[in-house]
Amino acid sequence: RERMTEVEEQFSTRIERLREMVRSGHVDNQDDIKQEMAHFARNFEALRYFVSIATKKHEFRRLSSAQSFYVCGNSDFYMRLNAWYPQGNASGERLKRLKSYFAIDECHNHAVDFFTVGVFGPGYTTEFKVSSSDLSGLQIGDQIDFDSVWTEQLELGRALFIPKTSHFHTQFHPAEYSMSLNLVISEDVKCLQYTLEKDRKTVRDIFDLIGV
Repeated sequence: RERMTEVEEQFSTRIERLREMVRSGHVDNQDDIKQEMAHFARNFEALRYFVSIATKKHEFRRLSSAQSFYVCGNSDFYMRLNAWYPQGNASGERLKRLKSYFAIDECHNHAVDFFTVGVFGPGYTTEFKVSSSDLSGLQIGDQIDFDSVWTEQLELGRALFIPKTSHFHTQFHPAEYSMSLNLVISEDVKCLQYTLEKDRKTVRDIFDLIGV
């Protein structure tokens, strides 16, 4: 095998470093993991290599929506690249389809802990809502009480940790085309994922999922 390039070595080293952090406790090590994730925003060559390897292995496949693509993974986590489109001149039915394809303006939680970082463009704005209530027995039509609400912008290099179940968020169109990179923790534990109505408090859909 040919000697690895400097970019390949950097990429492999960072993935292994991330793996060690996740194995020793991703919650306790979340600040260090976010710092490592931000590297991919600062070093576009590493991200380009990241995508090229996935393409060569025919692993650049679509995940849960038209915007989300798997690029690499191991037994501890996988990483996916997400595309975020500006609203532009879209309106009416076209805008409705755009939002449904790209998970825009949909308040939801996740069935697994994950990290996200802005790697291209100005990034989307997201509203977070956190509930300390027991959500396990909710039914469609039930309302969720939230303890806190705040807004973040996933600008270039901005990294966030999003815990499963309790943290809901709604993403909005970025001003310009943007991309984010997720590190999704691998867990063989089923959790309920909820999508809420436009009021962002009433349960619309319930999914029994592992790691989404």
